[in-house]
Amino acid sequence: MAAPFFQLASVSTILEGYQEFPGGKKKYPDWYYPHFDIENGFIKVPTGPGLGLKYDDLIFKKSKIINS
Repeated sequence: MAAPFFQLASVSTILEGYQEFPGGKKKYPDWYYPHFDIENGFIKVPTGPGLGLKYDDLIFKKSKIINS
């Protein structure tokens, strides 16, 4: 997931605008949004609470507990 990096990159002064991100149209998973699309060479950083992502609650109901 790229959301933590986008949050850090948006406030860093030393990235100098040259960061790599896979481009092109993609099929994104449907369990979170907004998706990260490149528009004119930029990616919008989500502005919502936390990392700015919203999750489909069904993904958590379908999950299984893994015991170690």
